[in-house]
Amino acid sequence: MLHKFLTLKIFIIISSISILSFSCSKSNDSQDEPVIPTGEEIFEILGEKTFTSSWQGETQSLTFKTNVKWSLRTDSGSSWVSYSSSGATPTETKEYTVELIPRENHSAKTRSASLILSYGADPKTTHIYVNQSGMPVCTAEKVTEDMFFSTCCAYTTTAVQQGFDYDPEDDMVYFSQINNAYRVYVSWRPRVRLTKDTSKAPSHIQLDYFSHGNNISIERDKAGNKYVWIANHGTKSASDGKYRYGQVISRVKLEDGKIVKSWETTDNYYFGTHNIHASIDWDHDRFLLYSLSDEDNYSVAVYKLSDVLNAPQKTVELKYEVVRGGEAKSGDPEWKGKPMVNVHDCRALKTISKFSHRYYLNNRGWQTVYLYGDKIYFFLLYSTPQNGRSYQTVLDVLDLNGNVIKSGIDMPFSDDIEGLAKYGYATNKDMYLENEVFLIKNGVLYLSFSTQGNADEIRRPLVFNFAADWLDVGM
Repeated sequence: MLHKFLTLKIFIIISSISILSFSCSKSNDSQDEPVIPTGEEIFEILGEKTFTSSWQGETQSLTFKTNVKWSLRTDSGSSWVSYSSSGATPTETKEYTVELIPRENHSAKTRSASLILSYGADPKTTHIYVNQSGMPVCTAEKVTEDMFFSTCCAYTTTAVQQGFDYDPEDDMVYFSQINNAYRVYVSWRPRVRLTKDTSKAPSHIQLDYFSHGNNISIERDKAGNKYVWIANHGTKSASDGKYRYGQVISRVKLEDGKIVKSWETTDNYYFGTHNIHASIDWDHDRFLLYSLSDEDNYSVAVYKLSDVLNAPQKTVELKYEVVRGGEAKSGDPEWKGKPMVNVHDCRALKTISKFSHRYYLNNRGWQTVYLYGDKIYFFLLYSTPQNGRSYQTVLDVLDLNGNVIKSGIDMPFSDDIEGLAKYGYATNKDMYLENEVFLIKNGVLYLSFSTQGNADEIRRPLVFNFAADWLDVGM
């Protein structure tokens, strides 16, 4: 009797276990959940845990194999590295490759990122590191490949560039050049970092009888239309026929193939002076006017950009006489007089600051004046050989009241002709670079030069990129 009872009890227990097992199996099937492997946890990094990237941010590949749930996240202060996958739950031992994608480092300083890789039921962690170098600096001795930003040609290869600007939204570069003395070409094209192609820019506008064409600024409006701000109503020089001493800053819509005469502009800004050049700081609502006040001095005046844009409109007679036209190719007869121009009259505007400046001290000439934030930058060159160098490029940095913050910042890389030859941009040992434009956008310093004296006689704009924070002037 006892034997029968035990047998029945064992049968009931075994039956209950079987029913329970069947019920659990059915529940898992109905929910279609992955089966988490049991037993030994496997996790192994295949390759590197520490990666090195240039400032340009090359993608790195993190590879590992595992049979357990894993996740990846950035540690504090490391958000400049993104990744292609943040985790997974494998059903078997599997190999994973996660792409680590650093952003460009626009600082001269190196930086390090830490990512935390967690794995297992009772999570364990391991750290992954990405070390990134800083951008090159403008005081470097030698040219390196990562300095090059744009090397494509402008509209003509027989004239040096006078102005340069860059639109990061569509990665377009803009150049201004003087051609046949009386006309300025403003051309634009997609940027090409490294090329020896000599094809001209596919798009351009021709501006007749404007001025010297330097210190241009490109504006994009809300509809996506582009405009160039440029000095206008210059006068023809009796010595070389070139136009200088502009009296108006004009805002001209960029329309490919269009020819605009100086008197045809409709959006003009007048300050009552001449030999004017403008720098526009779109980020800080500021407008700088650099103009000739007498034979020995220039005047620097800083305004609110919004005040300039909203200055009252009227028709005025310009203060200084203009000579224009009469060139064989222009088709316009020579004209002398004081033009009547519809302008935004800025003569009564209140300035943020104003001071006198002698740019040519110590045998130096200025190429670009540039305003950004609370700093004014003068991009200069020595017109005679200095320290055994044909064209020594230097930079002065002033505050808004004209006080010198730094003077004579030297840029010896621009005389590294052997370095330029290595990349195919110098074809003559006597070739040199003429500095043209200084520009800061999105924390990047752009310096634009024109090639001079090449054996192939190609005038190519070379634009270099550097860390703006290297200037260390409180930016």
